[in-house]
Amino acid sequence: MMERLQRPASLGAFGAALRRRRETMGLTLDGLMDKTGISKPYLSNIETARAPGPPWEEKLRKLARALALPVGELL
Repeated sequence: MMERLQRPASLGAFGAALRRRRETMGLTLDGLMDKTGISKPYLSNIETARAPGPPWEEKLRKLARALALPVGELL
């Protein structure tokens, strides 16, 4: 069964939740980059709320798959 990620109220909370999930799964940023095709600097910017805005839907879908989360949790 897939674990649910609580919907964060801000980009900072969203990034922190993604980082916690990634770390819980034992993934490094490099590992997540390999699974998603999303660049390491961009992943880091998402996790630290330095990205210019929320990721596009395509990237959210890739993150959901790589982190074993229901897609709807991130959209």
